[in-house]
Amino acid sequence: MFAMGTIVNVIAIVLAGIFGKYIGKYFSIRYDKNLYKNVSTRREIYQKLKDIYDNKVNNVNDNRGLFIHGSYGTGKSYICGCFAKAFARAGFNTIIAFYPELIRIIKSSIGTGLIEEYIDLLKNADVLFLDDFGGEVSTQFIRDEVLFPILQYRMEHHMLTFMTSNLDKSTLHAHLSETTQSLDETKAYRIEERINALMDFVELKDVNYRFK
Repeated sequence: MFAMGTIVNVIAIVLAGIFGKYIGKYFSIRYDKNLYKNVSTRREIYQKLKDIYDNKVNNVNDNRGLFIHGSYGTGKSYICGCFAKAFARAGFNTIIAFYPELIRIIKSSIGTGLIEEYIDLLKNADVLFLDDFGGEVSTQFIRDEVLFPILQYRMEHHMLTFMTSNLDKSTLHAHLSETTQSLDETKAYRIEERINALMDFVELKDVNYRFK
């Protein structure tokens, strides 16, 4: 496993075998203008993340994370990257993974014997961020054999988990139900239950900063 207090870019592990590689675009939790925009939902989400961070550092028994949803370019990934770095610096093994790329890599690893290794990494991280969930093309295998066991394990062990997405609660169900092979409402509900057990839903309402 990776060393104490590292932040792991899963893509870097797979492509280069590098542990403890920081994602270069992310910055520390200290004051940064991008975290303190004059937007009430941004301030609210920052404060929720800060409270969760403080509780974790102070061993408060509260391991609920956040499912941060909102439109494109509002800074969901950025703010999670800042806190992922902060968790790692505080000594927690932390993974942040861009979910569509993670899924692409897992699919390409079928038959190599590496899939269980990747799943175990995601299961066992002290703090896990799955970024841009819903941006991938969903399949039964990914939903049922990758995502479900990760969320199930983390729920059973009360492990801190975060997700970002353009999907809200209403569109999340449709995404989880429909795969390239079939429509399965029951399995979608099973995953939704675990997301709800692990995380609170919060919406980041803001403009698209990619075009500013």
